[in-house]
Amino acid sequence: MNFPVNAIDHVLGMADQHLDNYIVPGLTSSLLENGKVRLFSMSRAQHQAITPHSHRFDFQCLVLRGEVHNIRWTRSDHDEADAYVATKLSYGFEPGRYTRGGWGIGRYTCESERFGAGDWYGQAYDEIHSVVFSDDALVLFFEGQMITQETTILEPLVDGKHLQTFRVEPWMFLSRAK
Repeated sequence: MNFPVNAIDHVLGMADQHLDNYIVPGLTSSLLENGKVRLFSMSRAQHQAITPHSHRFDFQCLVLRGEVHNIRWTRSDHDEADAYVATKLSYGFEPGRYTRGGWGIGRYTCESERFGAGDWYGQAYDEIHSVVFSDDALVLFFEGQMITQETTILEPLVDGKHLQTFRVEPWMFLSRAK
């Protein structure tokens, strides 16, 4: 499904409070209207991984343009599943501000699902996912009410060592000048 250019232009015109390089280079997150709807727009092919994470709220997404690969992570009892450290992050009420909390070790598997223009996808606050956006992707992100202040992230456990892959870098979450 292709959305009419005027519909996409209308949504783009509602975008405000832009945060550039939102987790990965080239991804911009913009609020629409009341702050509960975000618009994700990608300006380049995504090559960096997004750390598997949960959200503090349920959400639904509508792909307006391009493709999204949503990768769901689930706990597994199988020995061949990879080991991860699941860490709780407490949200500091601004993008990229977290305090690390409790953690646990578990085995996880993942499944990827592709979504194109016109497709919806979503998840509950306690489900863990990572996502890959195509070049020129445009996605409406409908954020539900906050259910918890904690996010869970998954980081690899290799040879008994916790590899802390989750980072907040100075180039992330840059507020665009008006």
